[in-house]
Amino acid sequence: MAPAPSDNPFAIGTLVTGDEFADRADELRLLEDELPSGGRIFLLAYRRYGKSCLICEALRRLEKNTGAIAVYVDLYKASSEREFWELMINQLVAGSREPVKRVVDWLKSLGGTLRPTFSVDQQSGMPTVTLGPVATSAELGRLRERALALPGEIAARGRHPVIVAFDEFQQIHEFDGGRLEKQMRAAFQQHRQVGYVFAGSKPHLLRQMAEDPNAAFYRFGRRLELGPIPAEAWFGYLKPRFGKGRIQVSGDALRRIVELAEGIPYYVMRVCRLLWPRGLRRQTIDISEVDAAFGEIVDEAGEIFAPTWEELTLAQRRTAAALAEGRGHEIFAEAVRKVYELGAPSSVARSLERLRDLGLVGHEGPTTTGARYRIVDPGFVAWVRRQRPRDPIVSGARAPTSAQEQGSQPKRARRRGRL
Repeated sequence: MAPAPSDNPFAIGTLVTGDEFADRADELRLLEDELPSGGRIFLLAYRRYGKSCLICEALRRLEKNTGAIAVYVDLYKASSEREFWELMINQLVAGSREPVKRVVDWLKSLGGTLRPTFSVDQQSGMPTVTLGPVATSAELGRLRERALALPGEIAARGRHPVIVAFDEFQQIHEFDGGRLEKQMRAAFQQHRQVGYVFAGSKPHLLRQMAEDPNAAFYRFGRRLELGPIPAEAWFGYLKPRFGKGRIQVSGDALRRIVELAEGIPYYVMRVCRLLWPRGLRRQTIDISEVDAAFGEIVDEAGEIFAPTWEELTLAQRRTAAALAEGRGHEIFAEAVRKVYELGAPSSVARSLERLRDLGLVGHEGPTTTGARYRIVDPGFVAWVRRQRPRDPIVSGARAPTSAQEQGSQPKRARRRGRL
C-alpha cells in the first residue's frame, strides 16, 4: 500500500523519543554517564531546540538500560508551590511504584488542611494523590520539607538509581525562589543516590542560578547547553524518512531545509511535515518547495509574533531589525547604531535585555559589548525582515542573500507593526 499523508513521519507538538528522536548523541552520552551516579546537570536551551525531548529520551534509555526510577517534572504545569509539590510527589509515586497508602499516610502525618486523597487517573491508569489547600506558611513548610526528602527516601529503599528531571526549572522563582532554592540545595546535596536535571528555556536565568556566587545552586552541577543539530546529522535523519514515501529529495533541498531552520528541531520538523504530502504527490522535492513551505510557516507565525511586536518600543523593534539583518556581533558599533537609529549604547543594552527576557534574543560570549547577540527563532528572524522596508539609501544594510530574506514573501500590503 502506498504511503498516505496521514503516515507523515515528521511529528511536531509532541515529545518524541526512540527511533523518532534525532541525534544529540553526545548530550545523551553525558546524561547517561552522569545521572545514574548522582550527577547534577543544568540543561540550558532556547525554546524549540528539543530540550524536553532530549530529557525524555535520556530518561527512557536510563529506565531501560539501568532500571533507574526516572521522574519528569514540568514546572509549567504548576501555578503555585503547593501544586509543584503535588506534581513532584505524584511523579515520584508513579515512577517508583511506591505504595500509595504509604505516601498517603506519610502526607496525613503532616496534619493541617492538606487532607490528601487518592484516585486513579482515567487516562494513564496511574495512582494520583491530590492535596487540599495549604492554610498556613508553616504547613507549606512542612510539606516542602517532606517532599524534598522523598527522592532520597525512595533511593534508600530501592536497588536502582533515582533520577529527577525538572523542566522549566527557572519557574521556581515564581514560588519564593531565593529561599526555596536554598532549601532545595540543602536537601538535594544529601541525596547521593539521586541524579538531578535542572532544565530551562531561559538560559540567562539558569546561568544566574548555576554561576552566580551568591546563588543557592552555585556550582551545584555541570552545565550543558544545547545548540542547533549539525547539518550532517539531519541529512542522515531526514533522507530515510522521506524515503518511506519514496520521495526523492536532493542534497540541495536537504541543505536548504536545515539552512532555513538553522538546524533547530522544531523548524526542521515543521518544514518537513509540510513537504511530506507535497512529496507524495510529486515524488520529488526541490528547493522552491522548501522555500514555499518555510514561507507558509512564517505567515502562520505572524499571528503569534505580531502581538509581541506591537508591545515592543520603537527602539526595541529597531534593535530586533538590526539583529535580524545579522548585526549581532556589532550591535553596539556606532555605524550600526546610526544606520538603525538605535540611540546610545545604554539604550541598545536596555532593548537587548527586554528582547532577551521575552525569550527572543540570546548571546554568545561575555555579557558586555563584546558579545554576539542573535535572534534565537529563525521564524521570527524572517518575520522581522518583512516588517522593515528595504531602503537602498540606508547605507551598510546587508542585501538579502537567502530564501529566508527574499523568498516566499506575500505580496499583500502589511499594515501592522512597521518600523
